[in-house]
Amino acid sequence: MKTGNKKPNIFGIHICLLSLTFLFQSLNAQQGVLDPASSPIQDGPIGAYKKENSEGRFLVPYVYVREADVTWHKRVWRSIDIRERRNQVFKFPLEESRDRTSFIQMIVKQLGAEYNADGSATFQGKKVQFSSAPPIAYKDDEFLEPVDKKDLMKNLCRITCPTQVSKVSTDGKQCGGSISPELDANGNPLMDSITGCPKQKIDGYGTGDPGCEFFVMGESSSDCKWIYNNFCGIDIKEDWFFDKQRGVMDSRIISLGINVVPKKADGTDNEDVGCTNWIWIYFPEWRQFFANNEVFNVDNDAERRTYEDVFWKRQFNSQITRESNVYDRKISDYAKGIDALLESERVKNDIFKLEHDWWQF
Repeated sequence: MKTGNKKPNIFGIHICLLSLTFLFQSLNAQQGVLDPASSPIQDGPIGAYKKENSEGRFLVPYVYVREADVTWHKRVWRSIDIRERRNQVFKFPLEESRDRTSFIQMIVKQLGAEYNADGSATFQGKKVQFSSAPPIAYKDDEFLEPVDKKDLMKNLCRITCPTQVSKVSTDGKQCGGSISPELDANGNPLMDSITGCPKQKIDGYGTGDPGCEFFVMGESSSDCKWIYNNFCGIDIKEDWFFDKQRGVMDSRIISLGINVVPKKADGTDNEDVGCTNWIWIYFPEWRQFFANNEVFNVDNDAERRTYEDVFWKRQFNSQITRESNVYDRKISDYAKGIDALLESERVKNDIFKLEHDWWQF
């Protein structure tokens, strides 16, 4: 019987070394995620991993279409009611979140952003997505008249102006007074260039008593978030056409109309007016913004789509409200109630049957 030293198990040693290597790498990776010193919250991931898919995503360009290849073309208008369950991805969240942005929040931030010379853009002190050229809002879907940014922000950000003066007495003495607008040499009220409120002067506090401290009730403040709750729908203007070169029926969204429930002068919702158009935007100009903002996925947070995907894949419910016609009228101008719904379905089915008939052999 022979005796001697056994040869070491080289394969087992390699396995152990590899296991230890992966263990140390995993620990170091977790330490980099959880350690604020090595991964500050401004640059590091907020969750288990850093999301990079939507932030660095590039657009898929449209297929070039020649006019000579378009054998049929129809322009239609649609309406998206975000109260419908499938369309609620456009409305929520109502409050700002780090990993989610609602459709209206994205629109407001980009339109209200201040573009700086250093290549950054901010809205109310917070950094927003940058574009080489600020997007423009329009008053109609023909893009004939752009909305001035000052008028847009005045309509968007509700300014509360001071209305009265309250006096607080700390030693039991009588306090009193009022506020009145400051006037220029011509007797016109002086306006604050930032808030748009009239400048106020305080009268009746000349007693010199140190126990009488005053403050202005309803100090001027800016509220640009009221529209998040009042956002009610989206109008779509799009072209449907048949491209004989590719042999497909295709569509292109031209513009989007943002609909909101407006506010009254007292700050309450104007339900009598209902859901009305606020602005129109040129869809191709906004595609990059849509591609870099995620939409919630109820089944899997790791597989969230973007607003570009939602529009490209038409993952929304809508109703046709108008088609191009000689009278240039909407469906609501000649049909009401159930008849309007049936007319909307007729237009949609006509487009479907047209494509189907062309492919019959």
